[in-house]
Amino acid sequence: MKILYISTQRGWHGGEEQLRLLAEGVRQAGHSCRLVVRRGGQFAQRMQAAGHDVVELPGTLRGPLALWRLRRELRSYRPDIAHANDPHSVTAIRWASWEIPNLGHVASRRVLFPMRYPRKYLAWCDRVVCVSHAIAEVCRQHGLPEDMLRVVHSGIEPARCAVGDAARGRASLGLGADTPLVLSVAQLAEYKGHRYLIAALPAVLERYPNMVLAFAGDGQLHQELVAMADDLGVANSVRFLGYRNDIPDLIRACDVFALVSPAEGLGTSVLDAMFAEKPVIGANAGGIPEMLASQPDEPDVGWLVPPCDSDALAAALIEALGSEEMRLRYGVAGRHRAERGFTAHDMVQGMLDVYAELSP
Repeated sequence: MKILYISTQRGWHGGEEQLRLLAEGVRQAGHSCRLVVRRGGQFAQRMQAAGHDVVELPGTLRGPLALWRLRRELRSYRPDIAHANDPHSVTAIRWASWEIPNLGHVASRRVLFPMRYPRKYLAWCDRVVCVSHAIAEVCRQHGLPEDMLRVVHSGIEPARCAVGDAARGRASLGLGADTPLVLSVAQLAEYKGHRYLIAALPAVLERYPNMVLAFAGDGQLHQELVAMADDLGVANSVRFLGYRNDIPDLIRACDVFALVSPAEGLGTSVLDAMFAEKPVIGANAGGIPEMLASQPDEPDVGWLVPPCDSDALAAALIEALGSEEMRLRYGVAGRHRAERGFTAHDMVQGMLDVYAELSP
């Protein structure tokens, strides 16, 4: 098969990492792929450096010139599948592929938010691939039919965190081996729920006064969260690390990993922690339970707390930090769970199965 991927993103977040893994897996499986991306962005640069076939277009990929060039790529490359990796890409490919025959149209849906324009998916897409069952349910609520929807969980490379070094991670934060460390990896956005972790800290620090909460990620809420930590008197216990290239080291260094977003599509940083055998505290919302919820005949793999509930979160943190045996048990069980259905290989194979439904 020949697949053309379209991404309008300039930066590098979870969706771009998933597209990197997908493109690499598709090539390794013997198929051809080309990526059409925004000119000059981090995503374009990194994919070019990795040796991918990348076409850069100007602006947001929705202007007349970009759409004309995208249509030219479709006619010259003649893909079997055009895959939009984000909502804006859906709009771009819809117009650029007008009346081009024998082309399957696929769109990824990664966010749990209500759909602003479900009609464009109904009008353009043959398949909408959701990264969790929770997202698929949102799509159903907005009128997308069952036969259009497929669920393919995001996946990661199991070896990604194997290269992490706990001592190096702690040294980068200036922490000794005996300092309890709770880590959250997520952009500083409202829907990620950082404020609930900060609000839980006063109760946790009463039991573990030397505990450190570290946030890896950047975003527009940075100053607001810093002010909140200061107002609560916990600023000395919170580290805002910004964008980091040493996430494997930080995950290996932590005692507990937390992602408490009340509106999370899935959250691949949780999978990083699970593969690293780190215990996870997650919000019982969105796609997070699909990774952490108890399963029949399987041990628990982490703590699920009600969303937006700092008291319950504080209780879970206190329990987790107080039991090394429980942390170890949940860590091992989490790795086993992640190995069964949340690898990059699983994700790539799931996507190839979707493409095969549409390819002649």
